[in-house]
Amino acid sequence: MTADGWYTDVPPQALPQLQRRWVNLALATRTHDLGAYDGPTVLFQDLTDSRATELMWRDAVRNLETHWFDYGVESPHAILRDARLAETMRRALSA
Repeated sequence: MTADGWYTDVPPQALPQLQRRWVNLALATRTHDLGAYDGPTVLFQDLTDSRATELMWRDAVRNLETHWFDYGVESPHAILRDARLAETMRRALSA
């Protein structure tokens, strides 16, 4: 992952702890009852597991706008650098 640029500013010995934190966060969001949120929500999601992810969020958010990106299980850098993401965020935040 370091070779692919995921954690360019993180020493290799810190990667296991960061990954454990990420897994714990992912598990917590899957099992935590968020309750319903009525405000506008924009979800940016990779197509991997897209249906399951959208169903999970639809239970917690009533006004959900979802944008799908096809990057697979690669580094998140591609989606974070995608101009479509930035433009969609600008539109959502200025609405």
